[in-house]
Amino acid sequence: MSSGQALVRRSTTLQNILLAVSSSILLAACGGSSNGGGGGGGGGGGGGGTQSYTVGGSASGLTGSVVLQDNGKDDLTVSASGPFTFATALATGATYAVTVRTPPTGQACTLTNATGTIGTANVTNVGVSCTAASDKIGGTVSGLNGTGLTLKDNGGDDLTVGTNGTFTFTTSVAAGGAYAVTISQQPTSTPAQYCTVKAGSGIAGAGDVTSVAVTCRNMGQYLFTTVHSATGYPNGLVTSFDIDPATGIPSRELRHGTASVDPWGITLDTSGKYAYLTFANDANSQLGSVTFDPVADTITDNDSAHTLGATAAMIATATDPNPAGTTPYVFLGGTLDTGHTQGEIFSFSVAAGKVTPVGTEVDLDGGYPFSLAVDPTGKFLFAPQPASGAPSLQPPSAATPDVWVFQINADGSLTPVAGAPFPFQAGGTTNTPFGVAVNPNGGYVYFTDNTAGTVTAYSYSPTGVLAEVGTPQPVGQDPTGVAVDPTGQFLYVTNANEATVSAFTIDATTGILTAVGSPVTTGAARTTIPSAIQVDPSGQYVYVANGQDATIAAFKIDRTSGALTAIGDVTSDAQSAAGLGNAGTGSSALAIE
Repeated sequence: MSSGQALVRRSTTLQNILLAVSSSILLAACGGSSNGGGGGGGGGGGGGGTQSYTVGGSASGLTGSVVLQDNGKDDLTVSASGPFTFATALATGATYAVTVRTPPTGQACTLTNATGTIGTANVTNVGVSCTAASDKIGGTVSGLNGTGLTLKDNGGDDLTVGTNGTFTFTTSVAAGGAYAVTISQQPTSTPAQYCTVKAGSGIAGAGDVTSVAVTCRNMGQYLFTTVHSATGYPNGLVTSFDIDPATGIPSRELRHGTASVDPWGITLDTSGKYAYLTFANDANSQLGSVTFDPVADTITDNDSAHTLGATAAMIATATDPNPAGTTPYVFLGGTLDTGHTQGEIFSFSVAAGKVTPVGTEVDLDGGYPFSLAVDPTGKFLFAPQPASGAPSLQPPSAATPDVWVFQINADGSLTPVAGAPFPFQAGGTTNTPFGVAVNPNGGYVYFTDNTAGTVTAYSYSPTGVLAEVGTPQPVGQDPTGVAVDPTGQFLYVTNANEATVSAFTIDATTGILTAVGSPVTTGAARTTIPSAIQVDPSGQYVYVANGQDATIAAFKIDRTSGALTAIGDVTSDAQSAAGLGNAGTGSSALAIE
């Protein structure tokens, strides 16, 4: 090697050494990461740049996987108890907020030291403690007027509720565990109340339960019935009975002979003070009212009967429970036709028991309705219309049976909804729509078919359009009356020609009916002719008017299944000239206040 070559080589080596030293000095000056940070104990370092540090801590009690977030992002799945660290480091002075995005299945997790400001070291003290999840159980109480209402959950954890509004049990229920809210003590009040529970049972685990609904309703105090004629009352009478709040059994109390002949339909106003009566005598059909005063213990004539037609047979009545205007209304169904082939519906406004006709009657296109019903909002009137024929349990003679639906206007007048009348079943002599009852929750209406021996559910739209739901359900012979309990869970039908009552449950979502056991008897077969039926406003009892043997049968409702158990009846007093009625002339209609 020449001396020149050696000089060049030494010079190159020296340059490389200087570059290496320079690089080392540069790296040493930079220190750690200015925007990164490792897991575990990473991050930190000296020097003059902005420092960043990690956020982490420790999890305990995990039986599954929990997803955590820092500042609403940076998802971190932790699958076992022990330390954890978020991937993203934060600069000194930045804030952090650790939250649980997704808890472990069946567990609830609580956090400690979850928020703060980044200092000059990694955060390692965030605590995540997971335990078996549990939910608070609660809901709302409505309609309560008394005191002493006591609820239980799973047979314990007694909770006394004194006011309407929300309630929450003290003891939570673990996720996956069952809860069952029941009433252990009914409230003490005057009038007596009876409370029921809806949506009271389920499985905890989806968050605190707030959907349990406890509804309290006043029990019926008085039962009214019309009687066509009775010993000492040739024109007929109106009778009221006290209802024992402890047993539900009626007892005889007041009788009032009517001046007009053949009282048939009866309905009460919302105060229970006034009763409106229809008189179905062909020679002089009328509408009248009486005043009931439980303090004075009297029933008196309030409004002189309004003559509707010399040959009419007025049978059905319905009171609008929630009128669109400020005045309640009474609606009547009947006929002014001497041959009883043409039906009409009449509207009356009422004030303090006084009735005033509203416009002119509405003519139907066939026979007259045996019953009427108004929906819970007071928006629609439903009128099942047989084809034609006299008021009889026999099939109509001609035309097609329909169901009329009317909109109730603010002044009480009626306007048929679009599409009305709606065909009922197959029509003709194979079907006779007779009784009608509306679900108190709205949306569904039910009709008995006196010829086919069935009861059928229909839905109705917000505009009143009817649509059949499910299939007609068989009942007994000659079904007439139909009633739904105030919770909308159960339906009952009287079968006139076999002296029985059929019971059904109602699907809350679809309105479809399901039979409950076998029909129960109301008295001696084929001699009592049960017709009208009413459910106590509290939903505890059912009352049936047995038109042929002058009795009213009382039943207790099983609030779980809807099944009926006979608890007694009111019979005529053979020793009294003011007996309830003679054979063949017994009670025909019922109303409860």
